[in-house]
Amino acid sequence: MKYFKIANRNVKRQKKKSNMLTFAIAFGTMVIILIQSLTSGFTINIEKGITSALGGHIYISGDEQLDSGKIVNKISDVDILQAAINDVDPSLIKSYHKRSNANGNLIFHSQSTSGSVVGIDWENEEQLRNDLVIIEGTIDGIDNPENIILSEEAFEDLGINIRDDIVFSFQTVSGQENVASYSVIGVAQSNSLIGDSSSYVSIEGLNSVLGLDANQYQTLTLELEDANNIAQVQATIETSIEENGGVLPLPTDEEDDFMSARMSMFATDINQEWEGTRFTLSNLTDFTEAAITALNVINAIAYAIFFIMLLITMVGLINTFRLIMNERVLEIGTMRAMGMQKKSVKKLFNLEGILIAVKGVPLGLFAELVITRIASLIKINPDQGAISLILKENHLYFPINIGFILFVAVLVSLISLFAVSRPVNSALKKSVADELR
Repeated sequence: MKYFKIANRNVKRQKKKSNMLTFAIAFGTMVIILIQSLTSGFTINIEKGITSALGGHIYISGDEQLDSGKIVNKISDVDILQAAINDVDPSLIKSYHKRSNANGNLIFHSQSTSGSVVGIDWENEEQLRNDLVIIEGTIDGIDNPENIILSEEAFEDLGINIRDDIVFSFQTVSGQENVASYSVIGVAQSNSLIGDSSSYVSIEGLNSVLGLDANQYQTLTLELEDANNIAQVQATIETSIEENGGVLPLPTDEEDDFMSARMSMFATDINQEWEGTRFTLSNLTDFTEAAITALNVINAIAYAIFFIMLLITMVGLINTFRLIMNERVLEIGTMRAMGMQKKSVKKLFNLEGILIAVKGVPLGLFAELVITRIASLIKINPDQGAISLILKENHLYFPINIGFILFVAVLVSLISLFAVSRPVNSALKKSVADELR
């Protein structure tokens, strides 16, 4: 206890230099935690944005062969698929959604543009309704089968206004040419990072013009509680489908890239014959190559800055403590002349370093919380869909990681101990007589 009192007194006595060290530790702590929090927010938002855009973590599509030999994209064996989902531990699945899709031409008067229209069960996809960034118009009324939310690319290409009527020309699942008329009620910002520029309608209306029954659909998406369970859940579903008499595609040695993963949902293997629905499964990792690359770059930069800040903090502390030790050589000599052992002198100065670190780390954390709070209040209106993926409701997101904060607190404290121990050790190598001189 006496060492602590003396150390505390010395810190207060050396107020100017102690404050300088405290602010140096606080700044280093603030920057390190700020960078980690920012990159963590990017990671969480990108995964959440892609998951929302694609409807989940695992995607199951279906193909069926007509009597003519033509392969159509639809899921009729809904009982087999439902049984497979029921075989998965319910605690692993957050939700699942049915979707349909059609590719064709969006037409307004003499203007035309190609596009993808996705049919959504809006009643059960409240998350997508909340996550879509509507840059013009509204999403209210999208449950109406006659309304459409256009992608921003289609909106710009057609040069139309909200409430204008457009025509969608496409092929039904059986290959027949068909058209549907929609009223534009809103424009959705595209997620260009994953190549998604879809327009949205209700699944009920799209199914009726695609030639699907009310209980049929083309894709089932599963959102998991934890993305780390993707492989486990997918393997369980595939095994269950086969055990219940369902069909999976023939295995292939071809490596999937982003586009092949996207096309695998609509695979047409002419070398395979089957009855009923052939189920094709893909997952989030198949679609996120570009996002993962971006995140890896962000994380690499974050780690580089992290270690640079640690190095700067350590070097700064060592140099500052060395200057302080040079000024306190006489004090050290006096303590040793009075009979104080080297071990005790070192213990005293180490306690001073710990006390300064104990003041600096909370101060740095407080500064980081203030900065992130202010930054998170600033609304950002991104012009690019890729930028919107790193935002949470058009705001930067800074999650608090208690474990990382404790790690930084311990690490900075250890660096402070190391920084003070080196100049102290150098000072203690001198003789008492030299120190007193």
